[in-house]
Amino acid sequence: MKIRHSHIEFEGSIAEWQEVKHLFPSNAQSTAASDAEAVTAAIPAPAADEADAEPMILDQVSDPSKLTEDAVDAFFDRRPVPKEQTDIIMAVFDAGDEGITTQEVASKTGMPPDTVKAYMMLLGKRKSYTPEWPKDLPIFKQQFEWKEQQNRYWMHPEMRAVIADGRAMLY
Repeated sequence: MKIRHSHIEFEGSIAEWQEVKHLFPSNAQSTAASDAEAVTAAIPAPAADEADAEPMILDQVSDPSKLTEDAVDAFFDRRPVPKEQTDIIMAVFDAGDEGITTQEVASKTGMPPDTVKAYMMLLGKRKSYTPEWPKDLPIFKQQFEWKEQQNRYWMHPEMRAVIADGRAMLY
């Protein structure tokens, strides 16, 4: 996560922010109820073109090998992942090499398909706020299946490794 105050920029997890926040001028800190809210309030909104971006088909990605485990760690360390997004991430994780369709994620999580799509978009937005994540790389590998008229999702190996190692903040 990044926190900007005047010309000072801090990048790190909430725990790291708590350790160094006393070094920032007092007006850099917020009166928010928690450090997590203060950090969240300090993160700038993405550019309009990023906020309105549609999910990208894997074939449109220029170089998927750019993703690193450090970028995935940063994605999860920004702030806790909400339960609904965690459920979707774990559904894709559990699907393994077979992948999982939107409808299958909906069935597994108990959410309507449109809600799953909305949470997928929020995961994409979270990715947009993670500077280490390659800008042109979607949160999951995906392919549109014409027969089923829906996307099938697979997890990037780097994300799978971070989750399997227990480094992701998932509930």
